[in-house]
Amino acid sequence: MVTAVLRQVPRFTGLQGSPRRLLLPSFLSRVPVVYSFRDLSTSAPQASDLLLGQFFPSGGDLPQPSLLNHQRRAVLVGLAKAIKTPGWLPALGSFSLGFHPLHLARILGSFADHRVAVAFFGYALRNRSACTARACCSVVRLLLTEDLGGDGSRSLKPLAEEILSCVIRRMYSPRGLPLVDLALEDDAFGSSKYATLNLFLRAFVKCDMVLEAMEVLGKIRNKGLQPSQGALSSLTKLLFQKCQLRSIWKLFKELMREGPWPSVRCFNDMILGFCLRGDVRIAENLLKIMHKFHRQPDVCSFNIVIKAHCMYGRSSDAFGLLRMMHEEGCSPSVVTFNILINVLCREGRMGDAQRLFDEIPKQGAGLNRITFNVLMDGYVKAGQVDRAFSVYEEMMAKGLSPDCYTFNILTAGDLKFRREGERVMNRVLNVENFSMNSALDIVISRCCWEGQLSKARELLDSALEEGIMPTIVAFNAVLAAYSKAGLEEEAFEFYHLMRKFGLAASASTCNSLVMCLCDQGRMNEARELLDKMVERGCRINKSTFTLLLDGFFREGDADGAGRVWDSMKSYGILPDVIAFSAYINGLCISGSMDKAYEAFLEMHQRQLVPNNFVYNSLMNGFVRDGNLSDAWNLERKMKENGLTPDVFTKNIIIKGLCGEKIMDKANDVYMSMYSCGLKPDVVTYNTLVGAYCKERDLRSALNIITKMTLEGCDPDITTYNIWIHGLSTACKMNQALRVIDDIVSKGVLPNTVTYNTLMNGICTEVWHCKIIQDRVLIMTGKLIKMAFFPNVVTVNILLSHLCRQGLAERAVLWEQRLSQVPFPFDITTCNILNWARRCIEHAETTRPDQQISLFLEALMYIALDSICRNRSSHYRPVVVTTILDHCSGEPPQMVQI
Repeated sequence: MVTAVLRQVPRFTGLQGSPRRLLLPSFLSRVPVVYSFRDLSTSAPQASDLLLGQFFPSGGDLPQPSLLNHQRRAVLVGLAKAIKTPGWLPALGSFSLGFHPLHLARILGSFADHRVAVAFFGYALRNRSACTARACCSVVRLLLTEDLGGDGSRSLKPLAEEILSCVIRRMYSPRGLPLVDLALEDDAFGSSKYATLNLFLRAFVKCDMVLEAMEVLGKIRNKGLQPSQGALSSLTKLLFQKCQLRSIWKLFKELMREGPWPSVRCFNDMILGFCLRGDVRIAENLLKIMHKFHRQPDVCSFNIVIKAHCMYGRSSDAFGLLRMMHEEGCSPSVVTFNILINVLCREGRMGDAQRLFDEIPKQGAGLNRITFNVLMDGYVKAGQVDRAFSVYEEMMAKGLSPDCYTFNILTAGDLKFRREGERVMNRVLNVENFSMNSALDIVISRCCWEGQLSKARELLDSALEEGIMPTIVAFNAVLAAYSKAGLEEEAFEFYHLMRKFGLAASASTCNSLVMCLCDQGRMNEARELLDKMVERGCRINKSTFTLLLDGFFREGDADGAGRVWDSMKSYGILPDVIAFSAYINGLCISGSMDKAYEAFLEMHQRQLVPNNFVYNSLMNGFVRDGNLSDAWNLERKMKENGLTPDVFTKNIIIKGLCGEKIMDKANDVYMSMYSCGLKPDVVTYNTLVGAYCKERDLRSALNIITKMTLEGCDPDITTYNIWIHGLSTACKMNQALRVIDDIVSKGVLPNTVTYNTLMNGICTEVWHCKIIQDRVLIMTGKLIKMAFFPNVVTVNILLSHLCRQGLAERAVLWEQRLSQVPFPFDITTCNILNWARRCIEHAETTRPDQQISLFLEALMYIALDSICRNRSSHYRPVVVTTILDHCSGEPPQMVQI
């Protein structure tokens, strides 16, 4: 730990007296230091860092760079080790007095981590004079030629490239060619001009300076030389990142003409670049022409294209490439099989996935943790949690330790399908099963699953304070938990913290942020966020679009969802089974059955296997539109395609038959569920009870409720509400009140629907009887004692009864009173009020009974009082105009992902 390391510093620095005063050797004592050891590991970097400043020469015209907390901590630990190491202390002392290349090179070589060395060098670079530039070139030369690591076992060439890149960024941005001329003129690197130019070519690529890199490549060509394969590979990646296709093809033709021919690695970089752009056919053609240039595709070449075909929904082409691998004598690796198993799982073809999994050892490839995780995830998403746990047991038997992904997959599946999350956590979360790197991630993830967000955040902050860097998995777990809890402001602030510690956003990170906005109904901002992510090079996946689709449909914006669906292709992403499921379900809910069925046919064209959710969504849409025969046909197709109708399927059919008042067939379907091994659920019984109540067949409805109880399916509040409504409609209010007493004794709480149903029944009885009877007052008293929250339905019921009793003027007055609250009216309210105004206009009002008038007025006052008392404050969303990042004291701005 950082603190433990720094405790050793006093032995070498002469710490005396107060523990808050650090007395350093004479060359470090120019500035008094008042930092404690805790300050060294946790304090934020200041504009002028007194402690670090003592190790560097003073002065300079360049702005002092700010180090992130973890960078500063790592630099201090490295310096503490250097102070303790004999031989390094003189170099530190000499460098603090002046920018000397040899001493600086020795200090840089002492750091075990190149990233820390580069951070130290960037902090040391204070001016942009030609003298400093020559000194920096000397540092690079020393790193390339001298044994500064101590034992000669560690190559410092990568560090030299990073240092040169840092010089270009700090001193010569945006034009770095003057430094090239300076280095060539002085022979600064002490090597051939070819080696110098190659080094600059790599450095410019690291700095994302395309024009300079291409000019250096031209200089190499002008000298009749050929660039190195490694530099060409790096340049190819950069050109793809900058989307400079013309330059890519120009470079490719130049290599064909002047050499060197692209290496396998360079071909792979081009294949990957085209695949990421969505040009998979071009990538596949490059794969097939490699042998013309005496380059044999390796397993990585095939894996890239196979992965691309799977991402874009062309699994058949992916398996075609697998056959091509065997024909060309290229053995598939475990990565190949992982990709193919994953696509089979996503398509719902779990049988094929299991067979391919069993085939891997026979192909001579080993199984790894990812293989098991992919298969477990497929079984969990298919609802086969027991099979997922069997795979987990097999993984443990083979001696493979699970990781945080394993834990999240199994916990999510168990909580969703079996509700035994605590048992799973105790069973899976055994520290002995996990590597040390995964232990912290697992503990943080567990806290998030258990809803202990504050504890998870405390653990993560403590780890960062101690210098332990959790992986992106832990950060994503906390971010996802914030998003699911609706803590929007905390989610974006936490994302800012993640970026502060140098972690790049993954697809899961982006999905959590998009989900956070979608859950708040801020769909336009979510869409804007998606576009900004793409602009900044953040990888998005099908899940991102699926979240947007679901969000737009939940907000009732089918057109917006359609635009998202169309834009998927423009981003080079083809929808998978899950995306199709969300799209088809949304179209069915919005009533666009023709489009939904077209999407269903498109799934078949793309060889995607629709799952039960897709069929159920379509059947539900057809039933709602009264097309029962189409629903029956879909159920038949479902069976023909090897899918088994589930409880949801049967409930949809029963609902359709009940809607058509074909109760005999509905009962037949209900009875057939037992022969199919399905157990009717509460929705099944509620549908039948509701249908019998509509037919005024209360005896059959009561029989269904009795069967329901005997079968071990407890009636819920919806069941009782349906039954109470049936009794109220049949003017059996006494029985309805007895049902209330019965459900309260069983511990079932009445809700607003219960209240509205009873209130409507009481008002209807008053309207029929034209008098207020004593039993009506008794029933009303019981009603008032019920804890309820009036809603717009409550208001509509009371306003309609005012109009029925000839109190249309009072209905209009109550509208004005409720508008002052304010209270959200719906279309039904508007229709009732229009009815009231027509009655007033045509003088259709009658003189009501005074008791009835007072009775209805009292109910309206009670409703208004409850509305005023129970009004919740309106949620005001956090203003996140630029969404991704902001810093205190500065206006919000988008970060560069």
